[in-house]
Amino acid sequence: LGALKLPEALPDGADDALTYITISGTTDAAALSLAIPYFITAYPNRADGYTNRAITLHVPAGRYADAEADFATALERSRQEGSPVGPDWVHSQWCQAIFQKAQTVSDSIYGAWNLQRAQQEAAQAYAIKPMPFYLLQQGRCYYRMRQFAPARDTFIRLATQPDSVGGEWSAVARAESWFFAARSQEMLADDSLRVIALIDSAIQASPRPYNEQGKQYFIERASRLFAAGQYRAAISDYNTYESLIGPSRLSSRFYYIREQAYLEIHAFQQALDDINSAISKAPQEPLYQLEAIIIYLRAGELPDAESKARQFVQTFPDIAEGYKLLGLALGNQGKKKEAVQALQKAMEMGDSTAGEYISRYK
Repeated sequence: LGALKLPEALPDGADDALTYITISGTTDAAALSLAIPYFITAYPNRADGYTNRAITLHVPAGRYADAEADFATALERSRQEGSPVGPDWVHSQWCQAIFQKAQTVSDSIYGAWNLQRAQQEAAQAYAIKPMPFYLLQQGRCYYRMRQFAPARDTFIRLATQPDSVGGEWSAVARAESWFFAARSQEMLADDSLRVIALIDSAIQASPRPYNEQGKQYFIERASRLFAAGQYRAAISDYNTYESLIGPSRLSSRFYYIREQAYLEIHAFQQALDDINSAISKAPQEPLYQLEAIIIYLRAGELPDAESKARQFVQTFPDIAEGYKLLGLALGNQGKKKEAVQALQKAMEMGDSTAGEYISRYK
């Protein structure tokens, strides 16, 4: 009987029938295409039957005008006395369908369904019932429309909304709202300190112990602090992130970035420790080994710089920068002839900056 694909009767009762439809949607698309029209015939006054048909059948097939008609009918049914869903819910579902379409399908196809329309549907939902999720939908629409100032303001409004307004808003969601506000502010590209302050709020709002998202806020703030030249504060956040995540889960890239921050404050030993951690995680990456030579040069550890540079050019003979750094290590020790030879080799391999140093050692 299963192979014959005979349609099954819907369970008695609208709620059980709706549960059956929900389950069918994950297991049998053919059954779903029959079940939803049966549901609408059996329960013509249920708004969720029409929203189901719009979202599940019409939108995937690109029948946006049919979906529009179904949402309009659902809105009308939701206003009837005894409706299990209200008009706010229908507007929110409508927003979600339009938002998904606008992200994946050009506005040249059924242009009435665009991001501005999605935002308007979410705004109508919120005007009827001030649920936090409806504000979130508006913020997402503004962000996708690149209207970053109203997106930021909406996310801040969402983050600061009292729990008593429209139901509970979880600490995790509140923290995410602060972070979305930070991202929106960042896209305005006019106030890096305010971006950092908004991420501060995301961290403060995150529940303890930190979940995976809460941990990520530290690395996000660290990168902004680094870009703003606040290297010590950035290092503090990198250290917190390392303690939360654990060194075994961190990539070589993490240690390279923190090494750069240590180098900016001339903490050479910590920088060397981090770059060695990066090398241990990615021994075939030449960038990290070059960085170790640079640390030795900047710290004035010239014999170590020379030794590391010689090892480098043996391992990576085709990378010109290795010869340039070797030349600098030799030249700064007074080994001028060898320095010039190494720098000339770097020039021959295409490093145009090596020539600037040759005249120093001739």
